[in-house]
Amino acid sequence: MAATGEKLEDMIVRQAESTAAHTRAARDAIGTVIFGQDEVVERALVTILSGGHALLVGVPGLAKTKLVETMGTALGLDARRIQFTPDLMPSDILGTEVLEENSAGTRSFRFIAGPVFTQLLMADEINRASPRTQSALLQAMQEQHVTVAGARHDLPKPFHVLATQNPLEQEGTYPLPEAQLDRFLMEINVDYPDEAAERKILFDTTGADETAVKPAMTADDLPRPRAAAGSPGAVGRRRHRTGGAGAQAPHGALLRGARRRPHRRRGDRPAEGADRITAFG
Repeated sequence: MAATGEKLEDMIVRQAESTAAHTRAARDAIGTVIFGQDEVVERALVTILSGGHALLVGVPGLAKTKLVETMGTALGLDARRIQFTPDLMPSDILGTEVLEENSAGTRSFRFIAGPVFTQLLMADEINRASPRTQSALLQAMQEQHVTVAGARHDLPKPFHVLATQNPLEQEGTYPLPEAQLDRFLMEINVDYPDEAAERKILFDTTGADETAVKPAMTADDLPRPRAAAGSPGAVGRRRHRTGGAGAQAPHGALLRGARRRPHRRRGDRPAEGADRITAFG
């Protein structure tokens, strides 16, 4: 048993070291294009590495769209963008079925996949779409598949959503309810860069040549949360068997403490606690 435990620990260490090396390379690659947003990049990477989704909150013109495009290239993910508008329909995101007729005269429906069938999706100004359209995307985020005309269609793996929201202009928007915000692992505030970063932006982005980010890893290099034997859930179960229930007490205490904080209308749910353990151990 001890030998098995040592081998498992060695495997976990190797996976962690490999992930850390790939993450550093991806962060450096993104930093050649995105300036002055180190904390935003760090949090977005943590979100993706933990298998979650993030909501980017900031005024227009702070390179939120460029960040998602750059991250897709650096992480080796297929990235797409959807501009949310009031007239956007669920089928514009998920896809639809069309009736086709073959040469023999037989008619059948064929599913045409929507832009949600990607690995990294940017939902630009998600609060401008109607609640019905928002719900269609949020269901895909939660369940990792869509259902069209009674047929299930699985989304690519990995699947991540980085949505943006403008905190200033609220006219004509549909704010996400708090119960739907828990689909996002993080809410990341995107602020203005400092003076040095802004100067670098002005000089490096106004020339004839544009810096192109290079891939630093592939989708296969991303960790699979909760799937590997060394995932936080598996480690927690081993601790429970060897050290008793008290070994997991800190995580439960944090959740219970959050529920009692007076400024929170509701506390963290167990599902949110599981996401945090996946992200931060």
